[in-house]
Amino acid sequence: MPSPRAQERVIAAAWGRAGVEPGSVSYVEAHGTGTSLGDPIEITGLRRAFGGAEGVGAEGACAIGSVKSNIGHLESAAGIAGLTKVLLQLKHGRLVPSLHAGELNPQIDFAASGFRVQRESGEWPVRVVEGVVVPRRAGVSSFGAGGSNAHVVVEEFTGTGAGVELVAGAQRVGDPLVFVVSARDEERLREYAGRLGAFLERERVALA
Repeated sequence: MPSPRAQERVIAAAWGRAGVEPGSVSYVEAHGTGTSLGDPIEITGLRRAFGGAEGVGAEGACAIGSVKSNIGHLESAAGIAGLTKVLLQLKHGRLVPSLHAGELNPQIDFAASGFRVQRESGEWPVRVVEGVVVPRRAGVSSFGAGGSNAHVVVEEFTGTGAGVELVAGAQRVGDPLVFVVSARDEERLREYAGRLGAFLERERVALA
C-alpha cells in the first residue's frame, strides 16, 4: 500500500532541488485515483511535505486535481498524462475541473488540508509571496503500486528575450550547452538541425 512518509520525502526533495518555497505553489496535479485508501494517504503526504495547511498556499488553499477523472487511469502513462495536463493549463493560464467530484471523499478533511479540489474551469491565479509576484508553479505526482514514487516541479516561462543584443548564435557562454535533436532518419535529422541553426542565426534570444 502507498506510504505517506515516502511520498512526503520525494515531494519535499523535489521542491528542495527546485529551490522554491512550497508556499509559492498554486496547483498540484495529484496521482488521485479516487480511492478511499490511496487519496487520503496522498493528501497526508502532500500536507506534510508542504509544512501543514498554513504552509501550502500563500493566498489560501492550493488547487488540486487529477486528470484520471477526465480520461481514466493510463497505468504506466499516467504520469506523463498529468504532466501534459499541467503544461496545457500553463499555456492557457487556466485550471480545468476534475470531473465526477461533486461528492468529495469523506475521509479527507479538505478544509483543514490546505488544498481544494478544482471542480470548475477558471483562471489560474498567480501567487504573491512577500510582495513579489512569482511565476505559476505546479507539482505533479505519480505513484505506482509497484513502489514508484515520482514528483516533478513545473514553472511557467516568463522571460521574453527583451534586451538581448546579439543573435543567439553569436553569444558566448561559460559552460557548454546541449541541444538535443532527434529525427527518424539522417535526412530529416539534417533538415531539423538546419532549421535549428537558422533559428540561432536569426533570433535575438538568450542562447541558454
